[in-house]
Amino acid sequence: MTSSVSSKSFDFSSLNSTSATSSGASGSAAAQAATDQQNQFLKLLVTQLQNQDPTNPMDSAQTTSQLAQISTVTSLAQVNANLQSLLSSSTSGQSLQAASLIGKAVLAPTKSSFTFDGTNPISASVDVPTGTQSMTVQVVNSSGSVVDTFTSTPTAGQMNDIEWDGTDANGNKLAKGEYKLVAKGTDSSGTTNSLTVDGWQQATSVVLGSSGIQVTLGDGSKVNLSDIKQIAAIPSSSSSTSSTSS
Repeated sequence: MTSSVSSKSFDFSSLNSTSATSSGASGSAAAQAATDQQNQFLKLLVTQLQNQDPTNPMDSAQTTSQLAQISTVTSLAQVNANLQSLLSSSTSGQSLQAASLIGKAVLAPTKSSFTFDGTNPISASVDVPTGTQSMTVQVVNSSGSVVDTFTSTPTAGQMNDIEWDGTDANGNKLAKGEYKLVAKGTDSSGTTNSLTVDGWQQATSVVLGSSGIQVTLGDGSKVNLSDIKQIAAIPSSSSSTSSTSS
């Protein structure tokens, strides 16, 4: 007696769904998963053809549609694998570029204190957004007291260099120690916003993680590679290098 297997016995929709999910995997794993699913589909299709009821054959239109679906999923998985490969190559290239920063001075956002040696001024840079009309910088000592304040009319929309000469509001030279520079900008409407202060530090290592490529600085903090504004040789004086974490 010839056994019959109805096309309804095979849930091809779930097969395609699994393939679509697999296509989200990375690299060769996604391509391999798609190949496995395609082989499974073909085996099921051959079995179905071999066991179909001659008096009630399979719908050719349905078979063609299923073949088209599995072909589409396989193609998408291959495209995804190619994109993953390109992304991996791009990341590797960025990693090599980041590694070249180790041992060099980089200008990047800092929340650390700046070390004042008692003689040389402290230099930093402030990222001033477009629309800023005035800028105020406060110098805060290790006790949290504001020891000096100076203002300027910045060039909006770019980095602005600032320098503190190591004196207080009365012009008296201050002692060696750790000082913070806190910058704020005011726009035409009178709104005041905090501005990012960048300091020079030595890049000590490169970290590859879920947050992307990060560079470890001399004070132990980490910044994104894209946040580094400038690169230079190590300054001869450490007075402009932020070194102590807040």
